[in-house]
Amino acid sequence: MSSWLGGAELRAVALRPVAAEDREAQEDELLALASIYDEDEFKRAEAAQGGETRICLELPPNFRVVVS
Repeated sequence: MSSWLGGAELRAVALRPVAAEDREAQEDELLALASIYDEDEFKRAEAAQGGETRICLELPPNFRVVVS
């Protein structure tokens, strides 16, 4: 996970084990996300079930994000 806050880009990747019966539903969700967002906003993970979402925001000075 990385965050860059200046002009601001937040990136997060979350992967979790998926039961066999959930794989088809997850595949449908990933296809839907890929059809909604362009490649700069959503990219499927090549080696695993999952993807990366990029969110670009205009933030006020001294804005902070805390991740624990």
